[in-house]
Amino acid sequence: MRGIYAVVVGLMLPYMTAQSTESYQVGPCLPDAHRHNTATKGTVRILWSDWYSNKVYNTVAAIVLADIMGYTVEMVYEDDPFQVYKRLHDGDADVTFEVWPASKEEEQEKYCVNGNGIDIGKLSIAGREGWYVPDYMTRRYPGSRYYPFVATEEGRRVFGAAPISGSPQVQ
Repeated sequence: MRGIYAVVVGLMLPYMTAQSTESYQVGPCLPDAHRHNTATKGTVRILWSDWYSNKVYNTVAAIVLADIMGYTVEMVYEDDPFQVYKRLHDGDADVTFEVWPASKEEEQEKYCVNGNGIDIGKLSIAGREGWYVPDYMTRRYPGSRYYPFVATEEGRRVFGAAPISGSPQVQ
């Protein structure tokens, strides 16, 4: 399995190393002998952002669309995650293959549910967002494993928040 991963990443590197603020057109990735369809069926504009998982999903999709399905693929850059739904709705791009919808419910409702966008489902990757604290902190302050710790007097002292009247500051 590692060999397959290395080949896929190796094939994708030219696409993933594009300048982060550029839009660009995808050329053939696979050798002609492995391309299933070399006749173009039209252009698909993929909206991408500059974080690795987004680059991977959108690059794999670009390779499949271009080399297997025969589309011309243009990669359209967007650096503001809150503009993704709007850019798709406005026709600046046709598709994106990764959106983290948390905190974008309003945009999703406006442009996808009540607009012309279609949510085709989840990638089924278990992404995690959370509170990350170094081990030495959790050993010294066990409560720091959980975010409510910050609101405690000890948490404010440890993390340097505005002092609570009468509380000593940790040096």
